[in-house]
Amino acid sequence: GYEEAAGQGLLAGMNAALNVSRETLILPRTKSYIGVMIDDLITKGISEPYRMFTSRSEFRTILRTDNSTLRLGDIADKHYKIDKKTNTSIIKEYYNIKTILNNTCLTHYRAKSLGTKHPSDGKLSNFFELLGNDLYADYIVKFIKNFDVSRETLEILYHDGLYQSYSDRLVDFAKQIEKDINIKIPNNFDFLKITGLSNEVKETLLRLNPSNISELKNISSITPSALMLITKFFKNKV
Repeated sequence: GYEEAAGQGLLAGMNAALNVSRETLILPRTKSYIGVMIDDLITKGISEPYRMFTSRSEFRTILRTDNSTLRLGDIADKHYKIDKKTNTSIIKEYYNIKTILNNTCLTHYRAKSLGTKHPSDGKLSNFFELLGNDLYADYIVKFIKNFDVSRETLEILYHDGLYQSYSDRLVDFAKQIEKDINIKIPNNFDFLKITGLSNEVKETLLRLNPSNISELKNISSITPSALMLITKFFKNKV
């Protein structure tokens, strides 16, 4: 629990300092794990000491150590008088190279020159989409290095491409859950029937017996993965 306490203290200290100039620093859950923690503590409350697991975040593939400049650079620039050149150069470099990757497709000719095959689905995929494909990742990383990018930018791009499809699903689900928030859960439903849930989650659900997805979402021990699984289960029953 030391890290969780330190995170709260860090944010409290920052806001105490900013209060002098009547500013407030709010870290949203989409941008930081501290934001996830604060939001959970405020909206869900706790019945036991809070622990910050990555599974608590619906954006866990986006909240990575390598991309902190992209996630929080604008907040640092806004609230603190620091040298902005490093933040700005990395952010510009990232979006410039990402645009190039999105606009460069793996044609049949280029695939043949690599001694490999074009994706079997026949789709004309761009380089950013193919970063998560082991067949092409090494070649695309070499392609990126031709632009003399920083190591930090290269690492961010590689991991963004690697996790893109999963990140897109998480973001889409976060949007969809708001539409499904009123889906009903039968009274005294036996949650043991839903496969894939941890024993802890099952015990909590059987004890609290939520009546809809809205109540389910506000239970502190329900992770985004569990929420996704349960929502899909009852959505298919509607």
